[in-house]
Amino acid sequence: MSTATAARTAARHATTSTVKDRQVFGVLLACFLLSGFAALLYQTVWMRQFAIVFGTSELAIATVLAAYMAGLAIGAAIAGRWAHRLKRPVLAYGVLEFGVAAGALCVPFGMRLAQSLLVMMLGGQAEPPDAGGLSQPLFFAAAAFVVMSIPTVCMGATLPLLTGHVVRRSDEIGRRVGLLYAINTFGAVIGTLAAAFVLIPHFGLFLTTLFGVAANAGVFALAVVLSRRDAESATALSATQTEPPPRRSLAEEFSRRVAWILPVMLMSGLVSFIYEVLWSRLLGQLIGGSLYAFATMLATFLTGITVGSAIAARLARNRTVSVWTFAFTQLGTAILSMITYQSLGMVPTLAESWGAGALGTAWVNAALCGVVLLPSTLCIGATFPLAVRILADDEHEAAPASARVYAWNTIGGVAGAFLAGFFILPALEFDGTIRLATTLNLLLAVGSLWLIPLASRLPRNAIVATTILAALVFQPGMPEAILRTSPIVGPDYRGELVFQRVGRSSTVRLTNAGSYYLLQNNGLPEAVIIPKGTPPLGAGLHRWLTALPLLARPDARDVMVIGFGGGIAVEKLPDSVESIDVVELEPEVIAANRYLSDNRDHDPLADPRLRVVLNDARGTLALTDKRYDVIVSQPSHPWTAGASHLYTREFLATAKEHLQEDGVFLQWMNIDFLDVNLFRSLGATLLSEFRYVRLYMPNRTALFFLGSDQPLDVESQLHLADVPLHGFIESVRPLGISGLNDVASGLVLDTEELTAICEGAPLTTDNRNRLAFGATPKAAEEKVEEIRRLLAEHDALVHHRDRLFAGRGVPLNLGIIARRICYTDQWDRARRIAESIDEPAESALVRAVVAREAGNLAAAREHARAAVAANPLYAEAAWLLTDLYADELVNGQADAELLRLASTMPDPQRALFEASLLLPRDDFQGLQRLEPRLADVSPEHLGYPMALYFRSAWRASSLPLMNKPQMAEEALAMTDQALATLPKGFAYLIRFNAARLADRPDDVLGTVGEYARHLFDVADSAGSRDEIRHSTRVFAAALQWLQRDGRVPAERTQRTAQLVDDLVRAAGTDQRPETILPAGYEVPGL
Repeated sequence: MSTATAARTAARHATTSTVKDRQVFGVLLACFLLSGFAALLYQTVWMRQFAIVFGTSELAIATVLAAYMAGLAIGAAIAGRWAHRLKRPVLAYGVLEFGVAAGALCVPFGMRLAQSLLVMMLGGQAEPPDAGGLSQPLFFAAAAFVVMSIPTVCMGATLPLLTGHVVRRSDEIGRRVGLLYAINTFGAVIGTLAAAFVLIPHFGLFLTTLFGVAANAGVFALAVVLSRRDAESATALSATQTEPPPRRSLAEEFSRRVAWILPVMLMSGLVSFIYEVLWSRLLGQLIGGSLYAFATMLATFLTGITVGSAIAARLARNRTVSVWTFAFTQLGTAILSMITYQSLGMVPTLAESWGAGALGTAWVNAALCGVVLLPSTLCIGATFPLAVRILADDEHEAAPASARVYAWNTIGGVAGAFLAGFFILPALEFDGTIRLATTLNLLLAVGSLWLIPLASRLPRNAIVATTILAALVFQPGMPEAILRTSPIVGPDYRGELVFQRVGRSSTVRLTNAGSYYLLQNNGLPEAVIIPKGTPPLGAGLHRWLTALPLLARPDARDVMVIGFGGGIAVEKLPDSVESIDVVELEPEVIAANRYLSDNRDHDPLADPRLRVVLNDARGTLALTDKRYDVIVSQPSHPWTAGASHLYTREFLATAKEHLQEDGVFLQWMNIDFLDVNLFRSLGATLLSEFRYVRLYMPNRTALFFLGSDQPLDVESQLHLADVPLHGFIESVRPLGISGLNDVASGLVLDTEELTAICEGAPLTTDNRNRLAFGATPKAAEEKVEEIRRLLAEHDALVHHRDRLFAGRGVPLNLGIIARRICYTDQWDRARRIAESIDEPAESALVRAVVAREAGNLAAAREHARAAVAANPLYAEAAWLLTDLYADELVNGQADAELLRLASTMPDPQRALFEASLLLPRDDFQGLQRLEPRLADVSPEHLGYPMALYFRSAWRASSLPLMNKPQMAEEALAMTDQALATLPKGFAYLIRFNAARLADRPDDVLGTVGEYARHLFDVADSAGSRDEIRHSTRVFAAALQWLQRDGRVPAERTQRTAQLVDDLVRAAGTDQRPETILPAGYEVPGL
């Protein structure tokens, strides 16, 4: 064969080989996309599974993430040392993918083993432990690393291994490494979105893992097929490739000056994860803390890295260009992050205009995340292929170079993720964190140019000058526009900030809303705290959390409450309770409550029985043998990562294991978060663990599930004469729980009816957490109404009163029940109760109560007359009729029949009637003479709140009384109790006088603020103008007295004065002060 013919043959072989090489490279890119897809499926699943085992404390999450990334780094380092020795690297890549799949299948079993070891080593403690100390994090890190070591090490080894195979020429280093990195990251984007939006919600954790295993298995099969061409490709390429130089040790290869890129990439990885934590926390304020929101943020972050690395793949032609581009990427990351941070003030408005937020669609939220994340992440993504090109001299060094860069960068990421959440953000807050991150980027930009020789110093000096200028100009502040935004209601709330801390897992804020303080976690409203001296109108709901189970088990000694919130649930628990353990995930929630310790009537943190456990509930319960009589679970919103695992069957089983034999578990849920299917699933899940489950609704939105393995009969307990909780009943009466009927008004379903509703419903489990992915901050109104219709069909007070109450000798006053139900805005339910009553007189009385509460005086009078006509001996109906005609009776305009009826009523009705004539005349002596008769009015009487008003009025009057301060204190307590049951405008004047006579300036101030809110609500009613005009003078005098007195801080008085001014000016208009409340709270007047 001639020389020319041989050359042409070699050329044809080279061309054919090049075509085949590109085809193989394309197939490998597809394989690597699947690898990235599977890797993020696994990471998403494992993070949730480890959260179930180790808890969702920041310490547990950080250690698991660190172990995951450490495995990647080790895998990359190993591959860098051994890749060049492999004869069939594609087959080796396939084997690694098979190892990932096999290891992923073993992870769940490893987790169970780790959990058993954890309990064996640290379990059995007498008290639930905190998450602090070294033992838990060390175990978490070791166990997580061992359990995930096989799949993560195999994952980390794939990129260096493929790099060594696909990079055949020096000019392919940057391009092909960049494309591999980009396509793998793009696969990660798809995996993140698929896991969060499709696979886990619809198939659960285990089947999602199998999808990843299937992807890895497909890659393995393709790799086996491709590996058969290795020998042929290697032969064909031998004609065009030069022999590789003698192999040097890694120490020799990277002893050159360009090895500076490794520590630079370590710092770059650290800074990148600082940004990820920072932006995720800030964006969480806008789009919420759901798993969907987190996946959207992570996918957007990874998208920026994908695009950035793809762009860098084309720019990384040689080392000099790569160095310059690398420096510009660091500079660009810093400057673009500065611009983005300084523009955050516009983002809430943009989010509102787009409809982004916790209720927004995934596409809209992704667009919002893109505005914030993409500018800097494009630069971050470009660094990896550029760094590999800087480090590698030729194609033979591509694999070890990519391994080294990947390992160093990943180690930096581990450090960044750990330090950012644990130390940097809490210590420096958002403004200090962004300054630190951008400063490090600027230093990396300067350092990367300073460490190599350049022909001209002018460009380098220009970049140095730019970095110095940027550092001097950038003066960040706290991003208040975002921090005061709620992902549920948007950026409208402007309450006065009194406390703010950036914690490890959330940003905690306290704002003063006048009559209450609002506690927010990452923008989500969590709790209210009632200031000292304010009528506790908004605190009743939280007291139900502990009141219900304690009334069900009066002899309870040990109580656990999951989630501290505002601490109202654990205020003033009965003396019979010996220990109160409160589990709280975020320490700054406790700090916020301590900040207000001196500004609340009862500081729960001062109770010596209370112990705060800073840990995840599942994590701490797993390590203690302590059993409780009552466990109350009031975690955060069910779609958030920190709370979603506290609604599953496995958690209920754990809680049940820590209850005494007759212990009671209470689960709080908000109806607005659910649809019918989720409601049925939650009910079925509770019934799967507890033999008896009841549903109470203290107001229109709060669902309280009460569960136990022993019968539940709260109302019978209240009816018993020997209940050892009389002191506790007295403490909750100011919150609207006066007795049997107030509690019975909340009962909606008993066990039998809940079972009928939930029969056949799928359970919520760790593997398939329906609430985590199905619950929303605000379900569509039609879905909520569907739940209400379902409840109405089975309502215990409508359909099963005889079975539940009359048959057990428990007397109900349906008038009181209907009034309370109306007070909680459940009008349809109150009407259904009235319609369900067979006895005509009682039915008419309940209809009269409902009509009166609705403001229909004429209808109320008509129904009350019908009740008296149906049963002339119905004394309570007779009193209600006279009370409805009180004005006519006072003015002498009542007809003879009414006068006769009033004169023939027995006590206590007669006493109530006489008092109603005396109060409008300011006849306080007459009221004082009626005291013994009024004191006999039972809490189970419809007129009980009015009796309290009458009794408090003379005590707070100008009568010369013995023990005047004591009388005034009694008047305060009575007024608060009556206000919580039957709010009346004159009650605020009684309370104001009582507070002044008791020398309690805080109560004077609190009364003024609440009265102003009341006036706003009644501004359109008859006589409101005169009331507002008269009350304005009262307000002015009270505020002047407070300012002279000086015991209340001047800023509190000024805030209330401004609130009063705003409310009085807004009265009679469509304006309303901005308010925001946690789910389930209903504060009258708001």
